[in-house]
Amino acid sequence: MAWTLFKQFRQSMGAKIRRLHADSLCRWVADVCSTPHALSHRPVLVIAPHQDDETLGCGGLIAMKRDLGVPVSVVFVTNGANSHSDRPDLGTITSAELIDTRQREAVNALEILGLPRSDIHFLNAPDGMLDELNGPDKQALIDRLASIMGHGRPLDVYVPHRKDRHKDHEAVWDLVHDALARADVEYELYQYLIWMPWRSPIFWKCAPADLRGAQCLEINGVLDRKIRAIDAYRSQHSVLPPGFLGRFYEPYEVFFRPHNGAANGHGRLSVQRC
Repeated sequence: MAWTLFKQFRQSMGAKIRRLHADSLCRWVADVCSTPHALSHRPVLVIAPHQDDETLGCGGLIAMKRDLGVPVSVVFVTNGANSHSDRPDLGTITSAELIDTRQREAVNALEILGLPRSDIHFLNAPDGMLDELNGPDKQALIDRLASIMGHGRPLDVYVPHRKDRHKDHEAVWDLVHDALARADVEYELYQYLIWMPWRSPIFWKCAPADLRGAQCLEINGVLDRKIRAIDAYRSQHSVLPPGFLGRFYEPYEVFFRPHNGAANGHGRLSVQRC
């Protein structure tokens, strides 16, 4: 009993420390290390590894763009079937049921943000296995992404940070980078954070250089809609770490321009300084 209580206490304290770090890091970047993120009338493509990443990272941006009448498309790369794999205590749910649930949640969440079903794409790649895709399967996924990108030009593309500390998220960065090289489109590339602040204490797994090029978007006017969209993802609330969602209820979103040689539109390079 004592050992069980100790483990629960350690887990609780660990979650509180991670939340404090994540909240403090993101607020520091937003307040000290960023420039304003200007809204343009360029069409937007948000690439999400899983159903909910788009709302957590870019929900305010999506709502504000739609309020301006700007076309927005969202691409979900994986089917999201693996989210409950580490939580057998939550009961039995089949992969097919979870895929269907998460797709319905995604459509509902994006409807709250102003997106019609016709602008939502589900590529249904295997969840948790993007970094293991073989040559033909990987190329097919790149081709599908490039085809979607080719329908809107010029284009602002939002993708998880290339060091987002989740193997699917980092694999999506590589897939999008390859797809942009194939697509005949003028683009501006932005990165959003989901897991990095939670899993990467600064100066350990997260270097200050990884946070260069920060831009902050104030989303006060649409924050209530973003929160409702997050709440639409009911299936995920029980599997995310306690306290994880807290920072996504803040009235701002932070995006990063690629740097240190990461391509930024037709081979142009963007080198940013904090």
